[in-house]
Amino acid sequence: MEGAKHEQVFWQILRVLRRRMDVDFTAYKPMTLKRRIERRMVLQQIDSEAEYLVYLHNHQAEVEALYQDMLIGVTSFFRDPSTFQTLGREILPRLVATKAAGSPIRVWVPGCSTGEEVYSPAICLLEFLAEDSLTVPPIQLFGTDLNPRAIESARAGLYPPDALGVFSPARLDHFFLSVNGCYQIRQAVRERCVFAQHNLLKDPPFSRLDLLSCQNVLIYLEPMAQRKVIQTFHYALSPHGVLLLGPSETIGTSTDLFAHAEEHKRQLYVKKATSAWPLVVGDVRRSPEEQYQTQVRRKMGWLMKRRIGSLISRRRQIVCWPVLPRPVSSLTRRWKSSTFVETRTPT
Repeated sequence: MEGAKHEQVFWQILRVLRRRMDVDFTAYKPMTLKRRIERRMVLQQIDSEAEYLVYLHNHQAEVEALYQDMLIGVTSFFRDPSTFQTLGREILPRLVATKAAGSPIRVWVPGCSTGEEVYSPAICLLEFLAEDSLTVPPIQLFGTDLNPRAIESARAGLYPPDALGVFSPARLDHFFLSVNGCYQIRQAVRERCVFAQHNLLKDPPFSRLDLLSCQNVLIYLEPMAQRKVIQTFHYALSPHGVLLLGPSETIGTSTDLFAHAEEHKRQLYVKKATSAWPLVVGDVRRSPEEQYQTQVRRKMGWLMKRRIGSLISRRRQIVCWPVLPRPVSSLTRRWKSSTFVETRTPT
């Protein structure tokens, strides 16, 4: 019983976040969320979840602090350097080769946090074009995140020196400017990147993408939400599009939608052609109880339609005999029986 009470309070805390911050966390893995709640309870020196729930109701600042903690902002430039080397040497040349003259190269990075994961493919793409002395086509990079504070930081593109350890001095000088002890992405790179607040589980996706990079986002979601997000990625990518996931992430059961770019490139996937109707992720701002009731109603509606269809089918199979004023033999000399009735043999 005690465990049931804890669960009830946990879902009530999520409802507070949904009402106050307009973000639903019920599609996230509960254990991750519970650890974040426990962290906030320790900081506020609160012993029980029920007391913390009351505290949330009375302190909007704590609601915002918990919300920020829920949005885990762990990020860095070039998370996996070897993957980005493969991207620059093998994947980007293929993508550019599929583009018509003047067509933009479109990249989307959902869950971009403070921007490092948008500027990384931007730098990689610009370096590839410069090395091959190619004309720089229009480049459109979109970085989105739930966290408005992170988006503001991403737009500024300003980073402390300890965040730039992966850059050589020459690379650092080429893509960054020194500003008051920090480093800022040069304007030529920033102007190619558009940042916006976006809910991956609720808002419409971008489309006609050549590259979609989403690293360390899926690992925080429940399997059903992961599947829906993968389906949305499939819809968003162009036929030759490539998906980049984090080192700990896979496409799961969505092998009908994506295939590995190559056997040794485990994080890179190519889009498969499919005739399946694309599933667009909609608003999931409902509690598990509401979601369950919706599923029950849909199931009952489907069963009712099936039952009605069965009854109609059975009625159509009944053989009808016409009521005639005289013997059939006298009529069949003048008219065919199909003139009066169409019979159907029962199966």
